[in-house]
Amino acid sequence: MGHLSLRTLPRSHRWQEVVQLLEEEGSPKDMAQASFEAAQTGHSQVARDPRFGVTLTEILAFVASVRKKEPVQALWEKGFAVSSDASLSA
Repeated sequence: MGHLSLRTLPRSHRWQEVVQLLEEEGSPKDMAQASFEAAQTGHSQVARDPRFGVTLTEILAFVASVRKKEPVQALWEKGFAVSSDASLSA
């Protein structure tokens, strides 16, 4: 998941299969399946990471605030730094 991290791939057996398929120019279907299976471990670890819960809570608080009748005030109340002359109109 390049948008999450650009570091080296894990050296697990499943990721080695993905690399091998890339080197051998495997079918897109096989590469997609192998990548999906290799990524499952990382995705299951995210659910146990307390930072994920905090981040998700903040995102949901932001979305809920901007849907209020007075979104700027709601954002302030949730602790978001918003300029006093901020506007959400296009």
